[in-house]
Amino acid sequence: MADLIVDFTEAVEFDNTPAPAGIYPAVIDASETGEIKYGKEKGTPYFKLNFIITQEGDFEGKKLSNNYMLAGKGTGNLKRLLSTFGLYTDDQGTKIKFNPASLHNLECRIRVAVRNLPDSGDPVNDIKAVMLPE
Repeated sequence: MADLIVDFTEAVEFDNTPAPAGIYPAVIDASETGEIKYGKEKGTPYFKLNFIITQEGDFEGKKLSNNYMLAGKGTGNLKRLLSTFGLYTDDQGTKIKFNPASLHNLECRIRVAVRNLPDSGDPVNDIKAVMLPE
């Protein structure tokens, strides 16, 4: 492999310090779709939502993300999310058409937990619940 030339002129170091466990006001920023790449659910479609903490303080502007399954048992989390924002009711049946962009820019509250990664032990955030703003 040839030597690479790297230009660090505009390099930004990101702070990966997890936010402490708690409930934070946030806004839904963006989404993207993908498929599970490993394990028994390989190939299952999902979409990822990005949340930005809006509470003033050390973690204002911190981005967190959460994956929502589009098939299988994991869709319960998506059902709860869409129901929270009034985008799904049980009358709509078991299959719906949905555009994740309809969630962009919505204000909410997120319940955040901290867990340690199994391999490295590094602490990371998990979003445990998404709620309407107060």
